Amino acid sequence: MKFNEQIYKVSIESISPVYVGGASEKHLIRGIDFIQKNSKVYVIDHNKLAALFKYNPNQFTNYTLAALDNKLEEFLNSQNVNLEKISLKAFDFSGILKNDIKAFIRNGLGQSYIPGSSIKGAIRSVLYYHFVKNHYTYGKEIKDYENQIFG
Repeated sequence: MKFNEQIYKVSIESISPVYVGGASEKHLIRGIDFIQKNSKVYVIDHNKLAALFKYNPNQFTNYTLAALDNKLEEFLNSQNVNLEKISLKAFDFSGILKNDIKAFIRNGLGQSYIPGSSIKGAIRSVLYYHFVKNHYTYGKEIKDYENQIFG
């Protein structure tokens, strides 16, 4: 089968959640890096939080132990700490976060992006699926189709 090569200029808009993370990206850990209270998620600024206990080493130790025991929210409540004042950011979220918050892969400017290799892989998968769905001959090795399509 012969293919005609064509070049298209396209614009892609994500219509579903997209996550592309990297191994070196820092994930936010529940109870240490963020706290969910009511319908808000507070991302803790540990420098601001440490500054609250700067002159009280015992409180700093208690803060550290609470974080390790996954009781940071309980500790902050007992100290009457305003989450808004110690947060890097806060955002609305009405669901329940069951896991950690995964960080997106980012460029040198701190902007999240989707690597070209991920886009290429997604497009390749769609093209492969479409080709096999419409041209598959029973008994022919799938690998033969892959070589025919992608070389």
